[in-house]
Amino acid sequence: MRVNAPNLLRQAADCIEHRRSDTGAYAAMLRDLQADLLLVRDGKRTWEEFAEFYCLAERDRPKEAA
Repeated sequence: MRVNAPNLLRQAADCIEHRRSDTGAYAAMLRDLQADLLLVRDGKRTWEEFAEFYCLAERDRPKEAA
């Protein structure tokens, strides 16, 4: 399943800032994000794979109005 990284980080920040009770799920997702960044750093995953998984690829950009 793909993860929308910008929304993940925004929601995690909101959770921390407002001390909501659902911080556990966001903490786990942030740990997963950290682990995936380490895979990129260590050459075990490409930036392209990372971008695709975290909805940061070209196809995820908002479409411009015609």
